[in-house]
Order: sequence, then structure tokens, then C-alpha cells
Amino acid sequence: MTCPACGSQAREDARYCPSCGAALELACPTCSARVEGDDRFCSSCGTRLEQALELEPALPEERKVITCLFADLVGSTSTADRADPEDVRARLAPYHARLSDELQRFGGMVEKFIGDAVVAIFGAPVAHEDDAERAVHAGLAIQRAIDELNERDRSLDLTVRVGIATGEALVQLTADARSGEGIAAGDVMNVGARLQSAAPPGGILVNQTTYRATRHTIEFRAVEPVRAKGKAEPVPAWEPVGARTDTAADRDAPLVGRTDEVELLTGALERVIRTRKAQLVTIVGAPGIGKSRLVLELFAAVDRSGDDVLRLQGHSVPYGEGISLHALSEMAKAQSGIAPADDAETAARKLQDAVGAVVADPAEARWIVEHLRPLAGLATGGELSGDRRDEAFAAWRHWIEALAGRSPVALVFEDLHWADDTLLDFVEYVIDWTREVPLFVVGTTRPELFERRPNWGGAKRSAFSVSLDPLSDEATSELISALLEQTVLPDALRAPLLDRAGGNPLYAGQYVRMLADRGLLPRDDSALDVGLELPLPETVQGIVAARVDALPRHEKALLQDAAVLGEVFWAGALAAVASVPLDVVEELLHALERKEFVRRERQSSATQDDRYVFRHVLVRDVAYGQLARARRAEKHRRAAEWIESVAGDRGDDRAELLAHHYLSALELARATRQPTDGLEVHARRASAEAGARAASLAAYRTAARFFTAALELTPAGDPSGSMLLLQLGQARLRGEQSGAEELEEARSAFLAQGDDGDAAVADVLLSILRTNQGRREDALAHIRRAAAHVEKAEPSRSKAFVLSHWSRSLMRVGEADEAIRVGREALALAEELDLDDLRAHALNNIGAARLVKGDHRGLEDFERGLAISRSLNSPEATRSCRLLGGALLVEGELERAFELLEEGRRMVERLGDAFERRWLDAALVLENYWRGRWDPAVEVADSFIAESEKRAPHYMETTCRRVRGLIRIVRGDEAGALDDSERALAAARIANDPWFLNQAIAFRARVLAQLGDSDEAGALADELLAIWTRAEGATAPGYDAVDLAIALTALGRASELDRVAESNRTTRWLPAAIAIAEGRFDEAARLFREIGSVPDEAYAQLLAGRKTGDQGELESALVFYRRVGASSFLRAPVEGR
Repeated sequence: MTCPACGSQAREDARYCPSCGAALELACPTCSARVEGDDRFCSSCGTRLEQALELEPALPEERKVITCLFADLVGSTSTADRADPEDVRARLAPYHARLSDELQRFGGMVEKFIGDAVVAIFGAPVAHEDDAERAVHAGLAIQRAIDELNERDRSLDLTVRVGIATGEALVQLTADARSGEGIAAGDVMNVGARLQSAAPPGGILVNQTTYRATRHTIEFRAVEPVRAKGKAEPVPAWEPVGARTDTAADRDAPLVGRTDEVELLTGALERVIRTRKAQLVTIVGAPGIGKSRLVLELFAAVDRSGDDVLRLQGHSVPYGEGISLHALSEMAKAQSGIAPADDAETAARKLQDAVGAVVADPAEARWIVEHLRPLAGLATGGELSGDRRDEAFAAWRHWIEALAGRSPVALVFEDLHWADDTLLDFVEYVIDWTREVPLFVVGTTRPELFERRPNWGGAKRSAFSVSLDPLSDEATSELISALLEQTVLPDALRAPLLDRAGGNPLYAGQYVRMLADRGLLPRDDSALDVGLELPLPETVQGIVAARVDALPRHEKALLQDAAVLGEVFWAGALAAVASVPLDVVEELLHALERKEFVRRERQSSATQDDRYVFRHVLVRDVAYGQLARARRAEKHRRAAEWIESVAGDRGDDRAELLAHHYLSALELARATRQPTDGLEVHARRASAEAGARAASLAAYRTAARFFTAALELTPAGDPSGSMLLLQLGQARLRGEQSGAEELEEARSAFLAQGDDGDAAVADVLLSILRTNQGRREDALAHIRRAAAHVEKAEPSRSKAFVLSHWSRSLMRVGEADEAIRVGREALALAEELDLDDLRAHALNNIGAARLVKGDHRGLEDFERGLAISRSLNSPEATRSCRLLGGALLVEGELERAFELLEEGRRMVERLGDAFERRWLDAALVLENYWRGRWDPAVEVADSFIAESEKRAPHYMETTCRRVRGLIRIVRGDEAGALDDSERALAAARIANDPWFLNQAIAFRARVLAQLGDSDEAGALADELLAIWTRAEGATAPGYDAVDLAIALTALGRASELDRVAESNRTTRWLPAAIAIAEGRFDEAARLFREIGSVPDEAYAQLLAGRKTGDQGELESALVFYRRVGASSFLRAPVEGR
């Protein structure tokens, strides 16, 4: 009988090839019963065999990790030079025979004898889990054999050098070694030959890969690196000494020995259900250590308990850098019952119905659906801005909270180490922001995640990690017994299996299953073959490759095709890639499922195609790695074509996967010098669409990667390249705060094409970038140029967008009049085109600019903007609340301001807007100060300032330092107050925003005047008086007027505050401040009480009591100062403090 894998001859009754171990019998793919080549159906189970046994032609070649062994006699050439040829053959015959025996005993295949040199291959055409170790043992055995030959015939005087190397090679599966055909080709063969030449007589040298694969089982000693011909760098080498006696290994499979971990997880879930607080648990471990199995056991325990827990599960996949939010997308589609075959209309209806079932408010339901659409694979109509990412996060969180409001929810994110940054951000966000619902989030990951996110989950009280260690020998033995369905393992089998498993369940499980597949598992000691060489797995790749190679050819081919599709795949897609009828694919998948290579996942009744997942991604990796590049290219192309055939009008859902396959096909086709013209067109289009989808989900780094790929495939001069440049620049702006080069190039290209509108968009984006970089003049130049581009353009959304952003930029740089003019133009255009979101945006910009000028009618613009954005349920409403609330604080309308700011905080909580949250946290410092809650005020201020110092300065640092400094000075910390006033002013001068600069000047002047530095305090007072008495362009004096009044009083210049009142720009704070300056303390106390400022009222009462001797006024003030710990006033209240 001829082995179909390696061509070796075997006995007619043999079941496995004696050379490579491949199965020699034909077997039914469903039940594995023996069948004959001409059988049409299996006689045991009835499976149709005709097509199953003959799929595509056998693969002529595969990529494999092999170990090659080169051996050569030392000095044989000179000996042969003086000898008769027949004597040479007679001398070498026992050498050749013994080497062949030793090599074949360890599973090596003799590729060729060249005189007295031999080349053997381990791991080809069929891999074993311990090929490197076999080769090293064979090398050691060869040296022992040579010693034995010399002892038997001392005239032989043989000495052998051996070189061993492990690495990737292209293996010719159909090569006939007996006829001299080469089996393996690759650099590994060159390295093996060079090591053999450099080995000492009677010695062995191995390369680094071989050493790493066998060092746990082989004792080595280090030697000098080998300077090998053709190698730029010396080749690291080691010399094997012999087998180690303290061997150990690692690996994975089903769950045992994890009682403590299961109890920890079930306890955490029970606590979530009881307390209705969100919890994140990250299960961490090496590949195959049992992370997913632990999750399954957790929910099996939940099922047994009867708790009604909704479980949503999603996987991150290892395509390049990952498909954006893949795991969350799986959850959204599963919960909505969306099937792959659903068209867009059906998918949209299912999504709306699913959300409507848990969200009662129609407006909120629509909002959530809008942001779930990209996850469900439905087109969104455009890219999300940076602010929209926060809104999308908030919408997804509200959807999850709505689900958790009905029953506890468990979100399981598998393989977070492959997750994109956006998904990782969302997982942390949902834990930070979710309140008062039972939400249990479980993530599984390899340790690599913590290289990307060192602080993952660590700083959160609502998060903890479970690290899985290797199993004990007892637990591993229990696991192996369960896999073998034996209560007690035979002693002769238990020790080597435990030794090889090393406590890793995958190692143990995969190894036992491979032995079971080959029928090599004995039931007791008496059944053990004393001469049986049990494979010793040195890596996960070795075990999995051995299992894959042991499959019947048609099953192995299908597994390799499935690997092209990814860790998760559909039967229909696999049929297309393999070019095999679907029913045959399903039969073969059933066989692979039974052998535990893949697992069929349960789908909803609406699903018309079965979905499968590899039981372990390493199986997928090894199977994929075996395919030659040319074949991979063809399979990726077929996968892409299948995706296009089924995507229909839901192409967005599969855009990134489509791009992955086309880009992979193109890269591999180029590497193998195949035609690529058609692939380049498809790959460019798919990459552009994938970038757009990633950008719509705010996965900007992923988007930039796809846009870059699309650009690289775009011919020079192609007009589509301009838009790709713009999209790439915008993605880098949002994701990296870069992209200037791409945006500048896009702008120039658009102008060359006569496209002023898109050129203007590029300039707006450049303006945003330059503003963020502090380059205000450049930013203003860009925004003005953008406005010039659209000045004569027809009315459009892009024109309104440009004008509104121009208005905002002008306001920020202090050009209030121009900001108002441009803002009104943007407003008119937004009203004409019925663009309500831009109406609100423009009104807020106009209002802010008017208030910079001291025009209180800006408050009306804020009110209108707030009303519009509230009706839209828009993130702009948060900005409206913050702007209007802040303006009312300046006006002295504290209660209304506090209400608006609280509304803004509720919106921030709902929308998850971290930017606005920072502003509103600082506003809370003010509120706590004015309400007399000084300890909470200081606590929030300390936190805000610390974060600002650690990460980046923030406008509102000025406000926080002002409040903290005011509290510090009356608590006796004069140095701290002085430092805060200095830093607040420095930050405000950098920001150059009038609202913040004026309060910082007044605060610094007050502190300096109180501490006796009249020169600098006087100069600052003059600066602020000049600002407030300008004809126009100044903000109205607000609560900063109180600080200035106290400073002027301390300087003996109290009357000068009247000059501000003459400017006709006043607020409720100004009359109270003037009353303080003029000594009308009772009136000042009344005015501050009407405003709602408790500390300012107490200060006026203190001064009134001291002036008139009214003990009631004095005691009222002291009661407050005792409560807040104002030690300076309690010791010796002094006017001016």
C-alpha cells in the first residue's frame, strides 16, 4: 500500500504510514467508519461519500514548520580518495543503514544520501507535536550509534558532525524521496547545512528555534555563534548534551481545578444582581489556559441557579489590527435577531423592534437605533465626528442599561487582546458610566492586553482581574481522565501525559484528542506497547499541527479553507471558498465538530446559514499557516467574492472583512508574482469603504489604516485620491491629533480640481488641528480661507458647517464682531436648509461672541440654542446648558445657573461626553463654594487640578484655582493661595479667553493686596479697570468684580470701582461689589443673599458687624466661618479679608 501523504510503502494491513504517521484507510467523514474507495455511501451511517471523498485535488505543497537534520562523516573525502570504490561502499553501508534506522525510529524522513552525507526532515509531510525534539534525540542517537559501530569494528573509525535547524519551509507533499526529489525548501535548510559544517567532530549544533522548542526537555550548553556563509549576522547556536531529567511543559482544554475561580465569578455576578451595580471582570491567561471554559462554567452555574440573566457574547478577531467593534456588533445583531441573509429593510425593522421593546420613550429609542445602525451593518450616511463618538458610546450604554433594567445582563467580550482601541475604550466607559442597573461585564484576554493597556481595569473599584495559573498535577490528571472517559489513568500513561501537559488544559486536551484520533490510547498498562514513542509537545503549534495533519485529506483541506475565513465562519462562505456543495461541507463540518476542531453555534430561528467557530484560534492559525501563498491568495479572493455576493444593501456590515480578504489576496498575489490588476481595483474600493465604516464608528486608527491602503492603491492623478486624503487626514486628526500633511495635500488637490467646497472642509479641519496645537494665527488663516472658498458657493450643509465653525473660531480668538457676523450668516443658511443641529451650534457661537462684547442679549441666543438642541436630543444641548449656565453665573442668577448646570451634568451622564464633563466638574466647584460646601469644593478642585497637571492644561483650571485659593487664604494657607493665584493667571494668559482672564486678574490682585504687595496688585487692578471701561469688546464684570472691590479697598482705591458702573455693562454682582467698596455692608449682605452667594454674604455680615457693633450680624458670619474652617477670620477678622 502506498501512503497518499508521503509516497512511502506500507503493509497491506497497515492503518497508518510507518514513515509519516498519516492515516492509510479511507474513513467516513461523519462517523469515521472504514470505507472503500468505490463506496458511494457509508454503510454505518448512510453519509454520501462520492463528493466528500473527492473534493479539490490534493495540495501539491504546504508551508510547514519543520526540523531538518544534516549529518556528515568527518574526513571521509580524504579516506575515499585512497580507497577502492567497492571498499568505500562496504565501509559506508553499515553507516547508511544505521543512520536510516535511527532517523526513522524518531519519525524522520530521509530526504537524500549524498555520498557519506545524509539529510533528514522532521515534520514533513506530516507534522508531529515534538518534531524538533525528535530531531535532537535522533542526532544524539546517531552519535551513540556511531560509537557502537566503531566499537564493533575499530577499523571504521567513523566520526560524524550533525547540524539541526527548525524553521518554516515549503514542503512538496507529492515528492518521492526515494527518487531523489527534494521534500523541503527554505532558508532553514541552508541554516542546517551551515550548522553541520561548523559542528565539532562528534558534536551536534542546533539553531535558536530548535533550542527554544526543546530546552525544557533537552540539556544544552551554549557555544559561540556560527559565522555562516550567506548570513549577514552570526547564527546563534547551542550544543545538546542529553535529555533533561526535570522536564516540564504547558497547554489547554476543558475545565477542572477551577473551583475557586468559578466561585469568585459567581459571587461577583450575584453581587451585581443584588446591588444593581456594574462590575468588570477580566479573565487573564496564556493561550489555552481555560479562559473561555471558565466563562462557560460560570454561566452553566447561573443556569443551574435559575437566575434570569441575559447573556450577550462577542468575539474580537485577529484580522490585521481587528475589525472595529466586532464584538459589540455581534451582540447588537444577536439581541436584535438580525440574520446574515436579512436585507437592510428587514435588519432595520428588527433593530427598531428590539430597541422599542426595552426603551419606552420613542425619542430615546430613535436616538439609540441611530447609533446602533452601524453596529448592525446598516449605513449611517456619514462619518461621526469626535463628539459623535461620545454620543455613540452613550447611546450604546443606554441600550445596555435598558436591557439591564428588565433583567440582569452579562456582556462577554472574548479575546480582548485582539480588540481595537475603540472597543477597549467603550468597555471601560460603560463600567465608568453605568449606574443603578445589574450589569456584569466579562472579558477574556491574553496577557498581551496589558502591554497595550497597563492600567486596564486596575484603577476602578468596580473592576478586578482573575489570573489563571497552570493546573496542578491532580487537576490535570482529572482532566485527562475525563477526556479519556477513564476514572484512573494507566500509570505508564499518566506520568508522560502530565509531564507534557504542564498544567495547561489545551496542551492536555489537544494531546489526548490527537491520540484518540489515531487510536493510540490504551485502556490499561497491559495494552501499552513498550516500544511506543509518545509524542512530546513542545509548543501549541506542534500539538495543533499534529492534529491537523492527522485528519483525512478532505477534512484537513476544508479546515484550511475555513481558516482563510477566520476564527468564526459561515458554512455558506466555506462552501464558496472550497468550491464544494453546501451539503458536503455540512457533512465534513459535522465530522470536524465531532473531533472538536470546530463548534457550531446556536443561532436564532431567522438564521438560514449555520455559523461555526474554531474551538481554539491556534487551530485556525496553524491550518492557515500551512497553505502556500498562491493558494491563500486564491482562497481570500473567493472569500471576498462570496461576501460581495451576499452583502446586498448591507455592505457596510462586512466592509472591513471584505477589505481584509481583498488586501490579503492582493498582497499574497504580488508576493507570488500572480496578475493583480483586478484585485487592485477591488481592494482599493473595499479599503475605502472599510475606512468609512470604521470612521463612522469613531474607530479612527482603524479607519486611517484602511484609507492608507486605499491611497496606496490609487493611481497618481485619480480624482478619488483627493477624498481619500481628506478622509485619512480627518481620521488622523480625530485619532492622533495629526494629519496636517494629508489635509494640506487634499486641500491643494481639491482646489486643482475646482472643488472649493471640499477644499473648505479641509481648511476647517486644519483650523481645528492648529487650534488644538496652540497655533491660533494659523488656525484663523485656515478658517478664513475656508470661508472664502464657500463664500460664493450655493447653499449647502457643508457651507453652513464651515461658517458656523468659522464663527466659533473667531469667538475663541477674541474677534467678537466678526464672529457674530459670520455666525448670523451660518444661522440664516441653517434655517434656510432646515439644519436644526447647525442652528443650535450657530446660536451658541453668536451668544458667546455677544457676551464677550458685554452684550447681555447673548443670553437670548443661548436660550434659543438650548431650546433647539433640547428638542433634537442633541449633544449640543450639553454645550448650551454649560454656556448659558456659565453666563448666568457671571450675571449673578445663581439658582437658574445651578439648575442648568445640573441639567448639563445629567446630559453628560447620558451622553458620556467627557469633554463637557470636565467643564461641568469645574462649575460644580463654584456651586459648592457659593453654597458654602467648601470641603467638597476643595476635593473636586484638587482632583481637577491634579488631572490637569498630569495630562494637559484646561481652561477651567483657572476657576478651580481661584476657588481653592480663596478658601486657602481664609484658612491660613497664604502661600498656597499665592501659588494658586499665580498659576491661575499664567494659565488664563495662555488661553487668552476674556471670561477666564478677567477673573484670574481680579483673583491675583485680591490675594496680592491682602498679603501687602500693593505694587503688583495695583498694576493688575489698573489692567482690569481698563478692560472694563473700554468703549466696547469687554465682558461684563461678574463675580470677579467682588475680588476687584476687595483688592481696591485694601489698596485704598475703593472709589475707582464706580468707573465700571458708568460703562453701562453691569451684572447683579457689580452693585454688591460697589456696596462693599463704599462700606455699605448691610446692603451688600442683602444683595449677596439675593444672588445666592453664602460666603460673600457672610463676609459682608462680618464687616457690617465690626463696623456697627451688631453682634447678630457678627455672630451670623462667625457661625459660617466656624463651619467652613475659616481660621483667619476666627483669629482676627481684618477688613480686606
